[in-house]
Amino acid sequence: MSFFYSIPLTLFSYMSRKYAKIVLLTFAVLISFITFIEIIELLRRAGQKAPDLSSLYIVFLGIINVPTLMDEILPFAVLFGSMICFYMWGRTHEFLVARTTGQNIWQALMPVIVTVFIFGLFHITIINPIAAASAKQYDYLLESIFGRKDQSELSISTNGIWMRDVEAGNNFIINGKTLQVDKAVITAPLIYQLEPNGQLSWRLQADEMKLTNKSWIISNATRIQNDGQRFFLGDVMLPTALQASDLAE
Repeated sequence: MSFFYSIPLTLFSYMSRKYAKIVLLTFAVLISFITFIEIIELLRRAGQKAPDLSSLYIVFLGIINVPTLMDEILPFAVLFGSMICFYMWGRTHEFLVARTTGQNIWQALMPVIVTVFIFGLFHITIINPIAAASAKQYDYLLESIFGRKDQSELSISTNGIWMRDVEAGNNFIINGKTLQVDKAVITAPLIYQLEPNGQLSWRLQADEMKLTNKSWIISNATRIQNDGQRFFLGDVMLPTALQASDLAE
């Protein structure tokens, strides 16, 4: 117990308050900056997919996600806040003064350790449960506006473009030579239809496929069965929930 009794209460309180203020200020700056960036991104996406959506509602969405950001950013706020605080203490020699009172390094650091422990306790008991609840609400609202995240997964490789389209029980993987974003057209597509268990059901080979309202229009399609049989289908239509803006993202 002499370890704690040797720490002056006034000095302990002063250093704890100063450290907490710097960490909380760093926390607030990070949260504000990231929330601002996220709102800007939501406004951009809403302008493409939901232009009639109110800007105030977009700001509301950004605010709903603040608890999740707090849950993720708090460790970084403690890290950067600690760096700033120790730098300031080094400039003003406050930490050195604390050492001259007869404290060892661990006693001098005890205000920081206790404050970080309180932050961690607050994080686990308060922020984390609120973040879990708000994240579900945030994801639900985003899905209602922008659609499901897994409807389209677009990637580009040396073999052309690859994307996934999931709609109405279908599971399409599309490989195309090029993507014309302005026309929503994929040239030389090869469409793989997968079963729920991941097995290949059939393939479609075509000249091009164009994204229209709730459907893909596929030109000169040929269906290839797993046994190698080919059936020329001509122009066909496949349902989809994708929009042209999804290809731009």
